[in-house]
Amino acid sequence: MDLQQIRELFNSGLTRNEQIAKLLGWNYSTSEIISIMKCSPNTVSKIRTSLKQTGSPPDQAKVGRPTKRTPQVSGFITQATLANPYISSHDLKEQIHNSFNISIGETTVNSMRSEAGFVYLPPIKEPSLTQIQIRKRIDFCYTILLHKDELPNIGFSDESRFSLGSDKRWLWRRRGEYNPNSIKPHVKYPTTIMIWAMISKNYKPSIFIYDTTENKENYTDMLYEKSYLLDALTFFEGDFLFQQDGATPHTAKYTMDSISEICDVMINWPPNSPDLNIIEMIWSLMEKTINFYSPQNKEELKDAIKYAWNAISIETINKLYDSFIRRCFICLENHGKCINQYLQKTINYDVTNEEIDLLFSQLEKDGIVLNEIEIIRHKIE
Repeated sequence: MDLQQIRELFNSGLTRNEQIAKLLGWNYSTSEIISIMKCSPNTVSKIRTSLKQTGSPPDQAKVGRPTKRTPQVSGFITQATLANPYISSHDLKEQIHNSFNISIGETTVNSMRSEAGFVYLPPIKEPSLTQIQIRKRIDFCYTILLHKDELPNIGFSDESRFSLGSDKRWLWRRRGEYNPNSIKPHVKYPTTIMIWAMISKNYKPSIFIYDTTENKENYTDMLYEKSYLLDALTFFEGDFLFQQDGATPHTAKYTMDSISEICDVMINWPPNSPDLNIIEMIWSLMEKTINFYSPQNKEELKDAIKYAWNAISIETINKLYDSFIRRCFICLENHGKCINQYLQKTINYDVTNEEIDLLFSQLEKDGIVLNEIEIIRHKIE
């Protein structure tokens, strides 16, 4: 939508029906017009019918000087906030005054934003993907979908760090009053613990807590000494594929050769793709539990981490596992771009072969080149 165009329309002196007619003439959709003008679908339909029959909208009294909370002001606030989510109520107040000659308070501006469904929240974070990374995501997801019915049980693994004092919960307190219970001590260099974990369908082995920085030697030793891969191979009766991201300790020749002596390992996992790894959601769930217990020292943090891991149910893990193919589908559907925004919504995990065939056809029409790549390095026999 053209914000300047809409501003000029609201200042044109046209009646509301004439403004809607203008928007129709500019090929705005019904839903866009409803959002801008705060009118009903029936109003738009009547004006569209009148334009077809008479060439002009129905008669209506001229728009006079706008008052507060008019549909025009509300529409302007909505569009300005969509165009710039960081815009302050003060700046919006000034723009409304300049555009409509209306003096409106900042509290009213924010109230109207709330009525329009806006909530003041932190921005959504997502990886910044390069074109090379997007290309690798497309190739990977295409190959996964191409062979989805042939894939073995995948063990998704990853590392995460948890820190003392990472609690981001808000609390109730009185301004200007000191209450020891509302104080959260700030530590400049907080104690941090790194853990490694793996999940699969109906499968959740224990976590591993690192005492030192991870490297190729202690990473490989951990997989060997704790029998993570052998146990998974036994559990799935040999039908098992180990997944890891592209961190240097994971992809070093020493590591890959060692893992390949035990089981198949997934290769060409796309870089910068936490949205495809189902275990990432587990870290968020664990952090909430850890914050609830508010550990005060390293040992308490370790205990909280273990408790949080044990609290994750197999049902939760299975739901995440079943989402993997759909994640790859959505990623490919969006030409390799980040899919975090879609994971916030309820999605249907079942992906049919018909859906996949239609998607491949559409991508080819869109000019997207689909390349099958190698995704499994087989066990050394």
